[in-house]
Amino acid sequence: MNENNTPVYPITSDESDVITGTIRDDCPECFMWLRKVIPDLDGTGVNEYGWSFLAIAGHHASFRMLNYFFTMSPYHEPCIPLLSRAANVARPTMTTMRMITDQHNVEFLRALFGFLGPRVRELNPNTGKLTREEKLCLCAFVTPTFAEQIEKIGVTLHETRDVLPFNRNAYHAAVLNSIEFLDYLYAKSSLPISVPDSGDSVLWLEEHGAKQDCKGWSRLTAAHIAVRLTSEESEKMLEAVIPAPTSDSEAIDSSALGTMLRALVEGLRETIQDEGAHINTNKQEYVTFKQMHEERAIRKCKLILDAASTAHDLSSRFANLEARDMAVSLEFGRLAEVIRSTSGTQSSPNFNPQSW
Repeated sequence: MNENNTPVYPITSDESDVITGTIRDDCPECFMWLRKVIPDLDGTGVNEYGWSFLAIAGHHASFRMLNYFFTMSPYHEPCIPLLSRAANVARPTMTTMRMITDQHNVEFLRALFGFLGPRVRELNPNTGKLTREEKLCLCAFVTPTFAEQIEKIGVTLHETRDVLPFNRNAYHAAVLNSIEFLDYLYAKSSLPISVPDSGDSVLWLEEHGAKQDCKGWSRLTAAHIAVRLTSEESEKMLEAVIPAPTSDSEAIDSSALGTMLRALVEGLRETIQDEGAHINTNKQEYVTFKQMHEERAIRKCKLILDAASTAHDLSSRFANLEARDMAVSLEFGRLAEVIRSTSGTQSSPNFNPQSW
């Protein structure tokens, strides 16, 4: 489901239509044949589930198809700007370019940017080049060499900053990347270092003056970011920024506990919506995908609870209950039961964690 509770179907499946399958298989020759028998077929279309043809090509790294869409006459003019528009008509907030960057396929991106060259400015005619979100995504995985290559065509990563209220910058994404990329940013960027921490990057950040903060209401502290992320690396991040307290004064207070638990479930929901939509219609694969993320969320939840104060005020209990209800609605019964234990309340009569 998307943010408007509209179903979002997998981008491809075993039952995909012939056009979707042709794009997935990266066969422009097949697409050219289909154009002869299907009126008005071009690169600006969408499939039966609302996925744009460019999004399908980007998801499957079908570069020959993208190249065909960009160069086929008379449609090449509108196709490049389409990369900055919705990947799926049911999810207008996710652009095709953002979906492509989320794939973390460096070789495909290198080929794409190599083809676009200075025309990358056509992606956003009003603002030019990539969006902040797309550039922050790139900062999370590209190499310094790649960053320098795309800077030559006008895409600058080292000065990327978001707008309020998020106030993120390139460092927020770079801590998920590598020490080499952090050093690259530090050498080139004028941005302040005030960011979450990640694994070995914690030491790098401390050496360069960054401060750790794993308490408070803000959802932009290092701990809240690590909690909300769902990757394997985020678990290591959380272990690094939430050491076991040696006294009550070092424990996470009840206010922060409530916001962390909510961030945990919100991050899980976003992952299920975004990544789950890309999984083929294979029930067992989807079940395994959900179980893996629930187990990681449970481990992170227990890590938070071990570092939390035993005292809970009324507001934190409401936040805990809200997080529990969200987990139930997502059918994460075991996680909901772990969260429930923090609120001091009993399960509802119809709540059975073993039933999920």
